[in-house]
Amino acid sequence: APATALLHLDRSVRKDLPAGIEILATYAVLDTETGKVTYACAGDLPPILWRTSTGEACPLPGAGPAIGAESFERPDEMEVALDPGDRLVLYSDGAVRVQDTRKRPFGADGLAKALSRVGDVPLEGALERLTQAVEHHRGPAPPGDDLTLLGLERVRE
Repeated sequence: APATALLHLDRSVRKDLPAGIEILATYAVLDTETGKVTYACAGDLPPILWRTSTGEACPLPGAGPAIGAESFERPDEMEVALDPGDRLVLYSDGAVRVQDTRKRPFGADGLAKALSRVGDVPLEGALERLTQAVEHHRGPAPPGDDLTLLGLERVRE
């Protein structure tokens, strides 16, 4: 189970983490027969869901303390059902904490809005456009963190 895996990860790495260092992670399991995704989040990076039926994207619930945080405990396990054509995007904090020249973060809402604009583009192209949207928000500043996006689409039968 995703929540149990994150709890075990916290217990196994906590003693080796330098003071003040925390790990953000989302662990998800996809049932390819039903389209059900079970996930748990350690940190504030819940997946973003794009529904083909509405063309809208939104961050899912499930944020919790990061691995290594003093307040870490077994995270809540969440479920979402993907219909054919739906997409789920997982991302690193560099995709949402990136700031523009006025120090405003892009945020999960910014990433969801960008996904809503490109949701009907084939997945690989949509991920490229999301990367471009994050980089456009950052402007001329050098990257301050990694930028990782992972997209999952339930294919139509």
